[in-house]
Amino acid sequence: MKEAVDAYILHGRGSAPHKTFIPWLMSELIGREYNVVAPAMPRANFPSFKKWYHELDNLIVSYGQPRIFTGHSASTHTIMHYVTDKQLSPEGIYLVAPFQNLDHTGIYKKTAYAMQEKRLPDLVKKLINKLSIMNSESWCRRDLPWDKLKDYQSVLHLYFSEDDYIVPASQIELFVQKLPDAHITVEKNMGHFDTASGTKKYDQLLEDIVDVLKSGRF
Repeated sequence: MKEAVDAYILHGRGSAPHKTFIPWLMSELIGREYNVVAPAMPRANFPSFKKWYHELDNLIVSYGQPRIFTGHSASTHTIMHYVTDKQLSPEGIYLVAPFQNLDHTGIYKKTAYAMQEKRLPDLVKKLINKLSIMNSESWCRRDLPWDKLKDYQSVLHLYFSEDDYIVPASQIELFVQKLPDAHITVEKNMGHFDTASGTKKYDQLLEDIVDVLKSGRF
């Protein structure tokens, strides 16, 4: 018999389970005796929406449906589409820096920032930027299932930051408009909640997750 999974934690594009706030969050939840799965998503630097969607499907087959889903940046898209497509019923969905669609400005900035310390030939840098943008289009131009998401507002927790250098403030306004009954938190100085922003922990996220997980324990 499979052990029940309390939480899936999915990292974002160009990241990994050992980066950003994820290792800290895993440690905190495991320390409270919760069963956590935090996979390395395929081709993280040049991800494909389809591949990440199938990876989440494989996780469900292997470990079962979790009590909660947590995602950062690009993986938030994967989670929102997957949960609504499969009509799952998680106790909580926690999405950090989610977005509907983006222009390529923020993505280019992130790629450039990551490469600025690397001594690569200009031609190689240009090629990496081009590939990065091409792979990002599978997220940037994909609409969210807004009508389906309305049915999940009571368990949907969204976290934004006003100074996010990838997800602009207009995205905050969009989510507030489309999902007015979701739990929306707007920070001031968390950037993209990533390594470049110096985010190694996120107390509000942990507090919200533990509140839900504790409520289901007997």
